[in-house]
Amino acid sequence: MVKKTSTESNEKTKSSDNSKKYKKTGNSLRLKLLKMIHQENLSLRDAAEKLNINFYTAKTISRVYNLEQRVLKKTTLNKKVLIYFNFRKN
Repeated sequence: MVKKTSTESNEKTKSSDNSKKYKKTGNSLRLKLLKMIHQENLSLRDAAEKLNINFYTAKTISRVYNLEQRVLKKTTLNKKVLIYFNFRKN
């Protein structure tokens, strides 16, 4: 049985840290996506490919728009304010 040195175990940890990072989808990209889907009648998959957005991200943006009629991302400030007001009501 061979024992691993601390540098060998650190190298493996570092290589596993190189996982894929999330791409942020800004509000302007969300608007473009929804315009392509609803005004230009492109399929969700085609619009996502043209804008270089993950299909499932595009699907989520479309679903949120259909359910909540919301295009823009929620801001953390709004979440904090809602929590504060809900706390004050109780």
